[in-house]
Amino acid sequence: MSERVNGLKYMIYYDADVDGRLYPLWYIAEGPIDWNKSVTFFSIHQFFVQVNSIDLDDGVLGCSVHVGEMIINEHKPGQFGVNLKALRARIEPFADLKNIRRLIFQIADIEDILSIGKERFAWI
Repeated sequence: MSERVNGLKYMIYYDADVDGRLYPLWYIAEGPIDWNKSVTFFSIHQFFVQVNSIDLDDGVLGCSVHVGEMIINEHKPGQFGVNLKALRARIEPFADLKNIRRLIFQIADIEDILSIGKERFAWI
């Protein structure tokens, strides 16, 4: 379905507005997560595949990443990071980390923290 980079598959989930136009809702990174790291970064310039709910494997356990767990580094333009230590602290009481294979980010959060417009994740 898509090529993998660093063992991860990158997807953008689109939803429809009331007029039927598709808009980007979630940025998804799926694959093995190195929970031993304190931070990991993702690129908005990464190759990604457009998906809808039918394309998402229900058997893959994932978690949403809150905007407060996201970070930026001025030396890594076009990238956003995840404070894995903070994410671990939030989800470890409820799930076995080795089973989490999908991180889900709100596109609006990415646009906000990177101060980018909506041109990168186009509406269809």
